[in-house]
Amino acid sequence: MRRRPTRGFDHMWLHANALAKTGLIEPPTKTVKHSKPFPFLHLQAASDRDIDPDHFRTVCSVKRKRILIIDDVVTSGATLRAAAAALKRDGAEEVSALTVATAEDGLLLAPRARK
Repeated sequence: MRRRPTRGFDHMWLHANALAKTGLIEPPTKTVKHSKPFPFLHLQAASDRDIDPDHFRTVCSVKRKRILIIDDVVTSGATLRAAAAALKRDGAEEVSALTVATAEDGLLLAPRARK
């Protein structure tokens, strides 16, 4: 959302709305916000990147909901892990992520646990 003022649009918001029009997901809702200034992770080695889940706060009820986080690029996964942990902390039943690209070769996130 920080890029919207410079570009005039948010490309991931547009992708999420396009997915919603097909019926694959519900219309997107802003669910989490930064509770403090975001650290400059790009200045750190991927292995040193860490974000506390308290960095994020939910802005709507997520209790018993299945949440899909859509992000354009995942580098280390630190931001996604922290956002997912914050959503789970606040009652989300399941949190999944969809990314368009990875910044590093071979980066694989943990597979989703089967019930």
